[in-house]
Amino acid sequence: MASHTRVDEPAPSQSDLLPTDAPAGRVPGALMARAVVRGLSAIALLALAVVIAWIVDLQLHSSRVLRNVKVAGVAVGGFDRAELTAAVDRVATREEHATVRVRTPGNQITVPARALRLEVRRPATVEHALDTGRTGALPVRVWHWATSFFSPQRVPVDVRVDRTATYLVALDRDKGPRRRPVEPSIAVKEGRIVAVRGRAGRGVDSAALVSAMPDAATRGVPLEVAAGRRAVPPRFDLADARRVAAEAETLAGRPLGVTAGKAKATLTPAIMRPWMRAVPTFDRLVVQTDPQAVRDDLAKVLSGAGDAPVDAGFRVSGAGVAIVPSRTGTACCAPEAVALVHRALRDRPPPGQSLALPLSVVGPKRDDARASQLGVKEVVATFTTHHPAGQPRVANIHKMADYVRGAVIEPGETFSVNDYVGRRSVSRGFVDAPIIGEGNKFDSDVGGGVSQFATTTFNAAFFAGLEIPEYQFHTIYITRYPYGREATLAYPHPDLKLKNPSPYGVLIWTSYTGTDITVTLYSTKWVEATQSAQFKKTVGAGCTSVTTQRTRTFIADGHTAVDRFSGTYVPGEGAHC
Repeated sequence: MASHTRVDEPAPSQSDLLPTDAPAGRVPGALMARAVVRGLSAIALLALAVVIAWIVDLQLHSSRVLRNVKVAGVAVGGFDRAELTAAVDRVATREEHATVRVRTPGNQITVPARALRLEVRRPATVEHALDTGRTGALPVRVWHWATSFFSPQRVPVDVRVDRTATYLVALDRDKGPRRRPVEPSIAVKEGRIVAVRGRAGRGVDSAALVSAMPDAATRGVPLEVAAGRRAVPPRFDLADARRVAAEAETLAGRPLGVTAGKAKATLTPAIMRPWMRAVPTFDRLVVQTDPQAVRDDLAKVLSGAGDAPVDAGFRVSGAGVAIVPSRTGTACCAPEAVALVHRALRDRPPPGQSLALPLSVVGPKRDDARASQLGVKEVVATFTTHHPAGQPRVANIHKMADYVRGAVIEPGETFSVNDYVGRRSVSRGFVDAPIIGEGNKFDSDVGGGVSQFATTTFNAAFFAGLEIPEYQFHTIYITRYPYGREATLAYPHPDLKLKNPSPYGVLIWTSYTGTDITVTLYSTKWVEATQSAQFKKTVGAGCTSVTTQRTRTFIADGHTAVDRFSGTYVPGEGAHC
């Protein structure tokens, strides 16, 4: 019998039992499940590894900034709190002192960050940096950690700018085209203070500038933002102006008694209402008084409060020319008077009491030192004209001499006889005397005869080399005067004006007797003047046109200059050319 050896074969697998005619390409469910399980297991293991690595990294950075974190472009990853605080302070200081570049349609504005009152909030920015990667849902935190190996994490810089400061800077720095808004104001209308509506303008959108600053600060220096243009409203509205108008009316609506020195007055509402102004401050519309308007009105109503200053002058005697010392004076009111009035409007004096205002010290226009510099030391010209004694006109000639004696013409100054003396009147010591009146007819008027003083002064100025920009010959020649070298005078015209072109002062000194008047000019001799020619011609119906020529020789360099003085004489009373 043949022998047989038994070979144990492995049991067929489940797959071996599958029919061989199963459709090609179909993955069996069990195999798919195994593949899914294996894949998920791998993913889970990877995720677990990432989480473990994240946890380990967090522990390593438990009190430090996570890796690859930047504040305004400055790397702070791995910094502890002290290091981070110092770094943030450096960033903040740099940004607070930086220049902000604002791109606007058509141009660019540069603004100091300090002008915007830019402030980096350091503690908040430090906390932002420490929190970066540590806040939010777990997947988000892990994702931020994972991506930090490839790209930096930017920390938002906590920055603030002042909206009002930004609004004002945008208006001031805007290169246009722009139209400034008009803030509401107040005005006096029908005896009351009322509000006036403001008007919008057009310019840089300061609100957009404010909104863009945090992003700019996060990017770091240079700070760059963009802002468009839009309608720019006033900072304050009509309600603000109405509040100010009501307050101003309360302040100015009652009289205020004031005193200063020798004067007292009542400031009425009609005087005070125009003082009131609506003034925009940084954050509020307030009522203020116009300082110049207050000063001007106080000076008017208290004009007699003090004593006027006296300029240094000159006196002529046998010993020569001497300086008469100047004196300081007082007037309403001292600079602090404006603030005192403003305060009194809010806190009124008790009934029956007036507000006392201090006087200011007023110095002379020409003090002793200035007088000593003018070089008034010698006679440079003198002239005398004669007249019959005892006539009324002589009193007027003498009165004019008394008024003008001691007048000083400063270098470059023009002296007007009419402005200096003023209108001739009986109350001022003048009397009625003959004149040449309308129609070239002899008449009489208060101040008649003062033309002789004008003629005498004209001739003294002629030979002193002064310029004579305004003068007029008599229409009828009077034989006691130099022919073609004389002047008439009336108020306000014709006038006699003398201009001093020299570097020295000119003193006018007058003297008289019963039969003559003399005008002497004192200064420093700087020119020689002579009458060098005279021309006459007949014009019209027997009238004579006269031109007198003067030649001046200047002592400093010897050069000469010629000028001419002209007028026309009619043949007699009542005649015309």
